[in-house]
Amino acid sequence: MRMLISVFFVCLLLSGCTSAPPSSGSGSTVSQWKQADILDKGQAYPFTQSRTEADGRVVHPTYASFDVDAAAAALADIPRPWTGEKMTQIFQSTSDPKRKAQILWILAASLDPRAAVTLGEHLKDKSLDVRWVATYGLMDFFMDTPVSGGTEQHMQAAWEWWAKNEQRLRAEAEKLNAMDSRP
Repeated sequence: MRMLISVFFVCLLLSGCTSAPPSSGSGSTVSQWKQADILDKGQAYPFTQSRTEADGRVVHPTYASFDVDAAAAALADIPRPWTGEKMTQIFQSTSDPKRKAQILWILAASLDPRAAVTLGEHLKDKSLDVRWVATYGLMDFFMDTPVSGGTEQHMQAAWEWWAKNEQRLRAEAEKLNAMDSRP
């Protein structure tokens, strides 16, 4: 079973901080979406994952999560930088569900509302891999409340969150896209 604790929840438990978790559009700019490598931002995301290796070493992900690390390794054939715009275009042009799922992890790490829209639009995808990553991409990077239960409950919670936030995220994405089209 996959356990998920939001950054905000961990922050409250461990340090008593009162700052909110990163918002879906926090720090998103036109130049970041079109020019900056998503994983540069992903490295700065304060994700709290770690795992213990067989030899007892505790390791942390290179990027925002071990899922993003695995996706980055699988997508190593795509030249960097991996901008939001570039990865979205590649996502839209590929028909391979596993590749789509890997790209969704990279997009999720951008914390950009345009990525959240892409994730939300694929919560009901015909591919289980794509649906799974859309669900956990939203849960890990955009939803601010921990969800208990298993995958079915997580998928339902992500769908409900998307239904509640879709209009706002689409408006934020539209605003950012309009800024992109300015000379």
